[in-house]
Amino acid sequence: MIWSFWDQSDLISKEYTRLVFEASKDQEPQSQSGMQLKAWFKSIRYQLFWQGLWLPYFTNLQRYEFGSNQSLDFPGLIGLARSQGFTPSEGEGLEKLMLDLAVFHQRFCDRQGWVRLTYRTRLYTAISNHP
Repeated sequence: MIWSFWDQSDLISKEYTRLVFEASKDQEPQSQSGMQLKAWFKSIRYQLFWQGLWLPYFTNLQRYEFGSNQSLDFPGLIGLARSQGFTPSEGEGLEKLMLDLAVFHQRFCDRQGWVRLTYRTRLYTAISNHP
């Protein structure tokens, strides 16, 4: 299982995360159970990896973590934000996000117009003991 997320110890990635989630605060997607997805993922992750509730079928659980970077120009920042399933797709929310991303880009881009986002990826492996 893999979880990738914007690295919150990196100032630029943390600010990008804040902008995307701020624009999306009124549009939190729901899981099939009606629970907010953010809370659902956190609950599942906790149950699976820390409480061990789903681990009777697995042994030798290992967790690996590594970083990576993605450099984006302004259209790329917009595309990444809009590719999230929870960002506004129209209206004032989208307009505000575009304005906020323009300011963000101007603040953090290098001389060539690129902004570097940093990711953390957690990889979980286990051995199945179920036939």
